[in-house]
Order: sequence, then structure tokens, then C-alpha cells
Amino acid sequence: MQQSSWSNSKPIDYLHHHRPYDWQSGGLLLSLIACLGLSITCSASISFAEGGVPKQVVQNRRELPTYEWTLAAGLLPLDAFKKGITAGGSLTIHRDHLWAWEAISAAYSFEFKTALEDELRAYKLQATPFERVKVFATSNLVFKPLYWKGAWLNEKMAYGELFFIAGGGYGWLSQTSRPVVNGGLGVKLLHTGGFASRLDVRMMSFFNADDLHNELWVNVGFSL
Repeated sequence: MQQSSWSNSKPIDYLHHHRPYDWQSGGLLLSLIACLGLSITCSASISFAEGGVPKQVVQNRRELPTYEWTLAAGLLPLDAFKKGITAGGSLTIHRDHLWAWEAISAAYSFEFKTALEDELRAYKLQATPFERVKVFATSNLVFKPLYWKGAWLNEKMAYGELFFIAGGGYGWLSQTSRPVVNGGLGVKLLHTGGFASRLDVRMMSFFNADDLHNELWVNVGFSL
């Protein structure tokens, strides 16, 4: 009986104290390995999303004609006594969707007198005569970094671009003629059939050895 009792209990004690695998410790180890693998996978996914995929616009811009002809009407508003109402046109050669060359832009300014001169004359005062811009012609570089499209009243698609412009040329004023440098920006709306409407705002500086004559030129144009 004693031998039978010992032989039945000893294997149980032996298995209890000498188990071949600790399941609690093993489960903890597997959990740590799974967490490490998940962390590596997430880090690789983030790195691929940030650097592996090229960041570029999928849809191309609308096609533009190589030669763009523009007719425009504008305003020279800085002179308090005589404003300038301009009429002119330009030819722009598009190299690609980013760069263009406004080969020639020319405008004639019509004089429009304000009431300020008559008001001074009523007080027996006379304003110092200023030069007035009459004609100018420039050639400019055009940079078009921003293009967009959207929905107009949820009915029609609208396309447009923002452009910057800089260049120079020559101007004829009321008393002198002199070189001019100019720069500014504009917004263009692209319509069907290659037709476009635009708004330009440019700062112009007519200069010579003795004087600097600044003008702000705001004009609205239609292009084809």
C-alpha cells in the first residue's frame, strides 16, 4: 500500500514542479513580440506615406494656346488731379503651364480731370503741374504657380490661375519720355473655347536721371 501511494503521488509532484513550459511567461513573451512587430509595421507605413509616395497633383491643367492675345481697359488712379483711363493690348507666349513671356504689352492713357483742380482755383490756388503718362510699352516674364478648379453654384466647373509678372519697357509722358520697370500680379479665369478673363494689378516706375514717376495700373482684360 505504501509503495502504491508513493508511486501515485510522486509523478504528480514531479510534473507540478518540473513543467516543461510555463504558459504564463510564454504568453507574455508572445504579446511583446506581437507589439514589437506592430510597431515596426506602423513605422514602415508612415515612412512610406511620407517619403515613398511622390507628392504631386494627379490631374493636369487645362490646355492653353501657345499664343494669347489680350484686350484690356484700365485705370491709373494715383494722380489726384488727373486720372488716366487706359486702353491697350498684349501678346503672351506660353512656354508651359508654369512660365510664359508677355512679349509686348502696350497701352494709351486718356486724361480724365477730377474736380479737385477747380476747387483749388476757387480759392485762387494753383496746383503744381505733374507729368501724366500718355503711352507705354513693356515686355514681361510671367510666372504661374497656382492653378485651381471649382464648382460655380454647383452647376458649372470654374478654372483659374494666379500669376506674377515682372519686366520693363519704355514710356512717353506729357513732358518727357523715359524707361519703365513694372511688377505685379493677376488672376485669370479660364472659360470654354480658349477664352479667358483677367484682372491685373501692376506697379510701374518711370525713371530718368532727375526724377522717378510711380503709377499704379489696374486693368481688366479678355484673352483669346
